[in-house]
Amino acid sequence: MTAAVRGGSEGPRAGGGDGQEPITAAAVATQVGGVLVGDGSIEVRGIAPLDRAGPNQLSFLAHLRYGQWFATSRAGVVLISPELAGLTGAPSTRIVVDNPVDAMVALLARFHRQEPRSEGVHPSAVIANDVRLGLGVTIDPFVVIGEGAVIGDGSWISAQAVIGAGSVLGKDVRVHASAVVYPFTELGDRVILHAGARVGREGFGFVPTAQGWRKMPQTGLVVLEDGVEVGCGSTIDRPSVGETRIGAGTKIDNLVHIGHGVSTGKGCALAAQVGIAGGARLG
Repeated sequence: MTAAVRGGSEGPRAGGGDGQEPITAAAVATQVGGVLVGDGSIEVRGIAPLDRAGPNQLSFLAHLRYGQWFATSRAGVVLISPELAGLTGAPSTRIVVDNPVDAMVALLARFHRQEPRSEGVHPSAVIANDVRLGLGVTIDPFVVIGEGAVIGDGSWISAQAVIGAGSVLGKDVRVHASAVVYPFTELGDRVILHAGARVGREGFGFVPTAQGWRKMPQTGLVVLEDGVEVGCGSTIDRPSVGETRIGAGTKIDNLVHIGHGVSTGKGCALAAQVGIAGGARLG
């Protein structure tokens, strides 16, 4: 094992934009392809909701239902749709753009505080001798990686996460703190597991007998295809036979339970506290 390489650049000091290099309203309009109405020299240092934005923050208005907030908003600059551009409201500097929500999302990355990252393996990590680590991998403190596991290029495993024996992780996989990938689980490229997620645990498979419940061996496979994201505390179960497969681009919220043998199509979205019974098929 080698010590992690310390250092590297960090993101902005505060998530709301404090400490970030400001951008003028005119520059925002150019970036999002909008029409500037008002003072183009106003400096934007962050993004906030209409009812909480200050003079150096940008907000957006895409629906009339939020008109009462717009009327009294202190936002310095507002992204606004063409049909609402003439609405009476306190913000005098507006950027008229066809889709304010899309424009706002494009700007968020500028003010997002990046989590500091160091490449390399922390000395406290416990990694089996035959584990294959790709290029540019980060293994944080107290990570455990079992025998025969494969970690793809650019992946990042956070503190106290566990990667089971024989599991295969693709490129640029992000496993957050205390998440567990059970043995012989497959994660595609760019999969994200948030804190406390459990992927590949044994399914709830029992057979009633005269002596009580008999546990069925769960010998199947769990596969998360490319771009799947799994929220905090969610679980995805292994089947007794066959596989549990989560389709590419599927997004799973916090506290979701996906039973053994479930399959989902591409791009599904499962909100918090959803439960999918074993064997179900989602399109």
